[in-house]
Amino acid sequence: MECSLLTKLPDRENPRSCPPSLDILTVADNARTMLSKYYATRLGRFYTVMAIFVVAALFSWILIPTQYILWRQQEAIFDTEGCQIADDEHQVMLSVHGGYEAMDIGTKYPPPPADIQEAIDRNMVADGILITAVVNSGMLEYTLNWAESLRRSGHNRYLVFCIDSDLYDSLAARGLESHAVRIPQDWFHIEISAEFESYRAANYKAITHAKSLVVERLLHAKVTVLFSDVDIVVLRPNMIDYLRARLRSRRGTEMLFSVENERKPRNVVNSGFYLMKPTNTSLRVISETISLQDRMPNNTTQQRAMNAALLAITPTESPYSSREVELLDMYLFANGLVYFLEEKYTAKKLGIEPFIVHANFMVGSTKKDMLKKEGLWFLDS
Repeated sequence: MECSLLTKLPDRENPRSCPPSLDILTVADNARTMLSKYYATRLGRFYTVMAIFVVAALFSWILIPTQYILWRQQEAIFDTEGCQIADDEHQVMLSVHGGYEAMDIGTKYPPPPADIQEAIDRNMVADGILITAVVNSGMLEYTLNWAESLRRSGHNRYLVFCIDSDLYDSLAARGLESHAVRIPQDWFHIEISAEFESYRAANYKAITHAKSLVVERLLHAKVTVLFSDVDIVVLRPNMIDYLRARLRSRRGTEMLFSVENERKPRNVVNSGFYLMKPTNTSLRVISETISLQDRMPNNTTQQRAMNAALLAITPTESPYSSREVELLDMYLFANGLVYFLEEKYTAKKLGIEPFIVHANFMVGSTKKDMLKKEGLWFLDS
């Protein structure tokens, strides 16, 4: 006769016989009762807590070194192979530790010239924030419209960095001299056109490159840069307060970016409106953006380079955690697609009043026409 070891226990006096069936659930219930009585004692509770601590310690001892090794492996890949960002046209290769190294705040360049420093101090707002634009004379009309939107929304401090003297003279003639400075020639890497340049035109890259160069200088001067393209209109008076609140809402936040689109698996930031605090991580991002544009083909815009730099320097689950970067809501900081081109879920239909509206996703005179159509063109012409 065979007795199942799973369901029956042998008879001590007669091992060849099978006792009445004993269900394994009964055994488990008895064991649970004994454990409950044991845990009810002070000593039992002590040993239970100690066992939990031992298991947790073993788990940490195994997991943390493993995770650290994975992080180091990923960082080594960035060091040696760079980071590829693919798009519809070509790939951008980023070597984080390439020839254009970021340096600690204030160590790479001398202080700005006295007239520029005075203009910075005069136009700086709370928490050392400077609303900044970098423009050539081809964008004069848009610059004036942007400045008028700032005035109407109560932002009376901002600074335009003029790529060419014609723009500075035009702004000064309209009473905006206190809000404008000429960019020193030794700040540029290449010669820049003074004409209006459409997106991806031959000289468009040079203009966007100048924007990064100015931002890098300001970060080294310990300025928190709120950069804005001038095809943007500012609509609400408490924009700065909102951005300050976002910076303080999560410890470690150093950069705020408007969003171009929300592609999966990663977002694409818009380099036409962002805030950078003067930190070493921000400097690495802007320095790598400049380095990429110096090395890559002419159609590598600032936005493409900046997204590549951000992905490599602040990727998720790496030593440079993405905690430094926060994205601004697309309806509160509306781009041209959401505000002008979206047909169903527009900000106006949803009753949302944006802080800014960016007339991107359009080229040439279409920007001005669309701003006029929506009542966002504040000039007589």
